Amino acid sequence: MKEETNFIDELIRESEERDKKLEQSHLDLILIEIRKLEDEVEKNFNTSAQEREIIKNWALERNSMLSSRIEWLSRKLELYLREEELKTLDLPNGIIRIRKQPEKISVIDEEKFFNAATSNLLSIKPEVAVPDLLKIRSFIKKTGRVPDGVEVSTQEEKFSYTIKRNSNGKEKVRSTDQLTDKSTVAV
Repeated sequence: MKEETNFIDELIRESEERDKKLEQSHLDLILIEIRKLEDEVEKNFNTSAQEREIIKNWALERNSMLSSRIEWLSRKLELYLREEELKTLDLPNGIIRIRKQPEKISVIDEEKFFNAATSNLLSIKPEVAVPDLLKIRSFIKKTGRVPDGVEVSTQEEKFSYTIKRNSNGKEKVRSTDQLTDKSTVAV
């Protein structure tokens, strides 16, 4: 009888070992499945990154063509104003204008400028004195003299256009020099 119980115990032990091996095989299959799913997730991210790059390149190319067209059309507007000798033209869908730019003021020789400058041409900050271009511009306008070490250069006239947009019953005016969103282009 003792042999019989040992035989049964042996069968049970072998059965448990087989079950343990099957369980470990099943766990290993689960790990294989997880690895495949993680690979698929990575592949999906890579595919979406490639698609985003394709879409971004398409948008850049398309917008480049549109920007070129906008520049060409705005040059035509500017040419019209110059030919007609107009400074501003108010149209139903926008305003086109040519404005004279203020002279550009630059301090080319700081030492010379500081030697001749008065306090009304400087902005004095604690322990630092810097040329104040607005005060210099005002001084030149008032006196007609250019301080030593300062150069005044005239700038070209600036062309701009304003597009009137109607949204929610309100009129919005956007200009090239305001650059309020990506749809406006500086000319």
